[in-house]
Amino acid sequence: MITQRGGTRVPIVVAGIAIVIAGAALAVSYNSAAGRARSPQAWVFYLVTPEESFNETVVGIPHYIFSPNQITVNQGDSILIHFYNTADDTHHTFTLPSYQINVDLAPGQHQDIRFVATEAGIFPFGCTFHPTTMRGELTVLPA
Repeated sequence: MITQRGGTRVPIVVAGIAIVIAGAALAVSYNSAAGRARSPQAWVFYLVTPEESFNETVVGIPHYIFSPNQITVNQGDSILIHFYNTADDTHHTFTLPSYQINVDLAPGQHQDIRFVATEAGIFPFGCTFHPTTMRGELTVLPA
């Protein structure tokens, strides 16, 4: 124990040691959390083909869309998309060229699509029958 006449130095030294110990503990905690690898996640998405309510003859474009049209995951994650064609009268596809996926559904059908997001980046997807309105992006964040 450090002592000095008047006792003014002891509290300062003890406080200094406590700060050093707290800082070291924080650094160890931060480094162990930062060093841990993130485990891949399993994601489930429901992708439907709702129809926008407007007169396509007046507007001049089809009213088909994807919902959602933005999907974000991390590299290494497992993806399950429940793809539903909710249209009454037309085929729709879910086409994701970067992952070699092209699913064509007749009206009222659905299909499950499974894949692992192996590549990081932004990947467009769409419907081959309605490419101007049925499109979206898969964003895969780097591991």
